[in-house]
Amino acid sequence: MRSVLILIFVLSISKLNAQDIVDSTYLQTVLDSGVASYDNGDYEGALATFQKILSQNKTDIGFSFTSTANYYSGYCYDRLNKPDSAIKYFSQAMPIFEEENDTLKLAKCFYMLSYEYLVLGNYDTSLENNQKALNLFSVKSDTLEIIRSLVWTSIIYHDSRQYELGIEYGEKAYRLIKKTTMPNANLEQRALNSIAINYDDQGDYDMAIAYHQKVFELKDRLSDTLHLAPTYNNIGNSLMKKGDFNMAKKYFLRCLIIDKIRQNQYSLATVYTNLGAVSYKAGNFRQAKIYLDSAEHISYEIMDAEKIQDVLYQQYEYHKKAGELSKALEYLTSFHELKDSLLNIEKVNALSEMEARYKTREQENEIARQTETIKTQKVLIRQNLLINIGLALLVVLLILIGFLYRNRLKKKQQLALQHREIEFKEAQLNSIITTQEKERARFASDLHDSFGQTISILKMNMDAAKKHKDVDQRTEKLFDGSTKMLDEMYNELRGICFNLMPHTLIEFGLIEAINELAKRINSLD
Repeated sequence: MRSVLILIFVLSISKLNAQDIVDSTYLQTVLDSGVASYDNGDYEGALATFQKILSQNKTDIGFSFTSTANYYSGYCYDRLNKPDSAIKYFSQAMPIFEEENDTLKLAKCFYMLSYEYLVLGNYDTSLENNQKALNLFSVKSDTLEIIRSLVWTSIIYHDSRQYELGIEYGEKAYRLIKKTTMPNANLEQRALNSIAINYDDQGDYDMAIAYHQKVFELKDRLSDTLHLAPTYNNIGNSLMKKGDFNMAKKYFLRCLIIDKIRQNQYSLATVYTNLGAVSYKAGNFRQAKIYLDSAEHISYEIMDAEKIQDVLYQQYEYHKKAGELSKALEYLTSFHELKDSLLNIEKVNALSEMEARYKTREQENEIARQTETIKTQKVLIRQNLLINIGLALLVVLLILIGFLYRNRLKKKQQLALQHREIEFKEAQLNSIITTQEKERARFASDLHDSFGQTISILKMNMDAAKKHKDVDQRTEKLFDGSTKMLDEMYNELRGICFNLMPHTLIEFGLIEAINELAKRINSLD
């Protein structure tokens, strides 16, 4: 019974695990389908797909699926020009990204929140979120995203009418692009446009046009020439402010053709507003009304505060010039109400305060980077010093080894030379000794042969004379003395010859020669 219960428990656990695997696979498939719909531009379809995930219990499906679904839902609502909904979903995704330490996605959420708040005209919140995004991109050392955030900062300051700061951040982004090894042409275009629009609204139209003209140098490097639409529009805007209405209208119409292809509602609202303005300024009121009404409709549809503000003011100018003063007053009132709500003293102060905080943080980060650089340099200097000391010691050691080796080699050569000298002297000495021995042997042999024979002959003659019958006793005695003297002479001669070169030593060796010498000594005794 116990075994059956254990088996049932194991099977239940296996079934639950299998269900988890199926659920995870299913959720991943749904998520991939939603992302594919988003990539294909089917934002409504993508949202419906992501809702299948978001309708599930978070604890059942896992927070990763939930955060990703919220993240892409935010992008879908952004594309559908619904900033409030986009803010909601990006905000829901952020806590999970922060918990998972996904810095890059968290930074992108802050960036998109900045974008949505700017659309709603909330400049201080937009700037605050963008600064958070910029800080996180800096932590990740993501140069392209840093540039994108700097450009966006320039645009925020432009929309809040702080043009000097807008130019400053646009220039900062442009310089950073130029430092990269492979400059991104699309980002470079955005940086140039952001600088130009700040110059334009500051009143420096020639400088604005000059920066816009630089964009056309990037034409061959842009991912799509349709991206030139904002540049055409901005140049037209500067030309219109300079009073060149015909040329301005040509640039606006080029932009309009591209924007209709791109179906970019924000850009369409902008170019319709500008076409309306240039038309009534040129005296074409009928065409101006068509353009301005189209711009107003699109601006309210996308709920972009900046575009609404622009078209309200142009509607006021148009109706004033057309002589419809009551209608003009309505638009002027609406314009100022919106303007006051978007840009009041508190918001300006908040923006200034945030700018000060950002610059302080930027300075602190720069100081931290410099401190880190100094530490790194100190470590490198210390490492280089240790390496140099090591190399110096190695050189000294090699010199010492070389010196010792040289001395040893020199001594070895001296010993070899001395050895050769000794061998040479030994050879000389042996040669002298050999020569002397040979000479002594020759001398002893000659002495023995000549004097020995002579003495032997004399002795024989003396013996013969002694035996002669006529020899008297006195003469015989003389002969005996002479014979004895000859024997002594012969013995002395043999001793001298033996001392010079013992014959026994030559023929029989040292031992026999010593024995013979001993016998001779004994015989003397």
